[in-house]
Formats: sequence, structure tokens, C-alpha cells
Amino acid sequence: MAQRLYLDANIFIYSVEAESSSPLRPALDALFGAADDGDCVFVTSELTLAELLPLPIRLGREDRVALYLEMFSPASPIEARPVSRPVIESAARLRARSGLRLPDALHVAAALEAGCGTFVTNDLRLRPPEGLPLDWKRLEDFRPQERP
Repeated sequence: MAQRLYLDANIFIYSVEAESSSPLRPALDALFGAADDGDCVFVTSELTLAELLPLPIRLGREDRVALYLEMFSPASPIEARPVSRPVIESAARLRARSGLRLPDALHVAAALEAGCGTFVTNDLRLRPPEGLPLDWKRLEDFRPQERP
């Protein structure tokens, strides 16, 4: 069975914006390659779309807007979960216990509600709340290991 990975909004930004020469590109290629191989399923919240769209809209980058909208279309392999009432209540509890900012708490709550085992983010300020059944990973964790 494929592992369910919750992707934070910044992972989508890097996947679109990181140039081929970016030091993040090998990790991104490995991460998205695992999904192509069927080893994992990507899950995120519809909140992610609200985080992705403002900058390209402000900059008049309709090509980027269209790309992000396509990533979240029904035909996309990315499972975009709604921000439901149970997710909101769970996020409130996470905020009360851990001090997470609201968007981060909503993402963590959505990951838990979706049954994800791994939360992938490259936000260095975001720390995993203690006691949650989520494996916390950064992009660098997906960087292919160099062979001797």
C-alpha cells in the first residue's frame, strides 16, 4: 500500500519555482518520482491553494495561476482535502496545546484527518507538535544519497 504524504504549501511552490540548477531540485525530483512510481500518495488541504495563488495573481502570472489550478484539478493525482469542521476543531486544539499558527495547525489537522503518516515541509520555523502520529520530514530528507 502506498504511503500517504501530506505536502505543505511550500513544497508545491518549490516544485514550480525551483530551477533545474537549484540545490532543492534533486530532492524534489526524488519526492515526486516516488509518487510517479506509486510508492506514495500526495495529500494536502484546499487551504494550500489559497496560499499558492495570491503571489502569481498579484504579479499577473496567469501561467502560474493556471498551473496551480491544474495541480488541484479533479484529474490531478494530488488529493486535496477540504477544510472541514472536524479539521477546524482539531486545529484549534493543536493551537491551544502547541502554539502553532492557524494555517500550520490547519495543515497538521488535515494531515491527521486524512490518515497521513508523514508531513513534508521545508518551513524551518515549523516544528512538529509533540505526541502526534506524524513523521516530520524536510525536503533534504528526500535528497538522493551519493554513492561512494
